[in-house]
Amino acid sequence: MADLYSPKKTETVVTTAPTAFWPVLLVGLSLCTILVWQLKVANQVKDHGLQMRDQQVKLVDQSRKVQAGLQKFARDLIEVAKTDQEAQAIVTKYGISMTNQAPAAAPAAAPAATP
Repeated sequence: MADLYSPKKTETVVTTAPTAFWPVLLVGLSLCTILVWQLKVANQVKDHGLQMRDQQVKLVDQSRKVQAGLQKFARDLIEVAKTDQEAQAIVTKYGISMTNQAPAAAPAAAPAATP
């Protein structure tokens, strides 16, 4: 019998170069997670700021009402003090006086002088 030709079987070793896929993917996911977290926190801060502004507006309105009531009370007390000795003693003791000055308007900003 004749020997039949059979080629040698060689093992081929496949070597793959390390890829940057997984590190880049993990860094990208981390950055996306941080961005989403920062957006969520920023939205919460905005909401809390709006709530605080609304509360401050309510407090300012309430203080204006109280101030108006106290001013009316002081005017009435000064009027009564003209004829009542006890009211006059209170006005004198606490130095209550009313001036008829209107609230001063904020001064306009002066334009800067140019040389």
